[in-house]
Amino acid sequence: MKVQQSFLQKAEFFSVYIETINGKYNAAWSSHSYYEFMLDFSGEFCVSLGETTYSLTKGDVLVIKPNQPHRVEPKGPEEFKLISIIMSEKFSGYLQYRDINWNPLVLFEKNLLMPVLHFHGKHLERLEQMMYMLVAESENKQNFQDVFIADISELIVLEIGRYCGSIYPEIVRNAVYDDVFKDIPYMLKNILEYINSNYQNSSLTLSSIAERFWVNPSYLSRYFKTYMGINIVQYIRSMRIFYAKSLLQSSDKSIAEVAEMVGIKSASHFSKIFENEVGESPSKFRKNYIDRNHS
Repeated sequence: MKVQQSFLQKAEFFSVYIETINGKYNAAWSSHSYYEFMLDFSGEFCVSLGETTYSLTKGDVLVIKPNQPHRVEPKGPEEFKLISIIMSEKFSGYLQYRDINWNPLVLFEKNLLMPVLHFHGKHLERLEQMMYMLVAESENKQNFQDVFIADISELIVLEIGRYCGSIYPEIVRNAVYDDVFKDIPYMLKNILEYINSNYQNSSLTLSSIAERFWVNPSYLSRYFKTYMGINIVQYIRSMRIFYAKSLLQSSDKSIAEVAEMVGIKSASHFSKIFENEVGESPSKFRKNYIDRNHS
C-alpha cells in the first residue's frame, strides 16, 4: 500500500481528513463519537461498515453513524482520493445557533435509503466544485488556510443537507436534535465513552474494561462485537492509530513520545502496529506529510 498524501485539520465543530491512496491498502478500523461524511473525490473505493461493504464512485457521499466502526478498502490497484468531514459533538448546537434546520441523524431515524448518497445534476456540479476547492486549499499552504478549509467544509455539509432536503423534504422541515446515542445500549455507550477517554492509557485492555464495568471479559468481548462488528481489542488499536496519525502530522514529538501518548509503551511495537495498519512506518508517514505541505 502507498499513502501518497494525507491531510488532517481538527477544528471545534468538525475535522477534515483528505487522503490519496494507491496500491494495496490495509486500513485500520476507525470510529468516531459523532457522524461523518466520507466523499469520493476521485477513483473508486469501498468502505466496510461493520460487516457490510459499500462501493463509492466519484461524487458519492457515505454517511457514517456515530460510533460505527468502518474502514476503507481499495476496489482495485488504481489511485483514489477521499475526503472525510467528521463532526464533533458541538455540531448540532452550531447548526441550531446558525438557525440551520437540518440534522443528518434524522436520515437514519427515517430509515431512508442510506448510507450512500448518489449526487447528480446541479447538486453534483456544486459538490465537485467545493471538493476541488477544498483539496486545492489543503495542498497549498497560504494565509488563512484553516479558515478557508473550515468554511469550504461547512459549505459541503450544507450542500449535502440541501440535496437530502430536495429528496426528502420532511427531514429538513422536521429536523430534531436528539441524543446521538439514543439507539445504542446504555452499557455500550458508557464503554465507548470510556475507551474514547482512556485510549492513551497503556493499561486499557479487555480485562481492565471488563473489571471497570463488572462483567466477564468473554461476555464483554462477545457483547461488543455483536453491536460494533469488530472486537474490542481491534477497536482500541484502531483508535490509537487514528490519533497517532494526527499527532505525527500536527506535532514534532518523537515516535516514542507519540507511542506513549496513544497508550503504547514500546516505540518499536508501536512502529510495527502502525506499519501493519497504515502501510508505512510512522517516520515515513510524517515525512510524506511534511514534504507535501512544506514543498
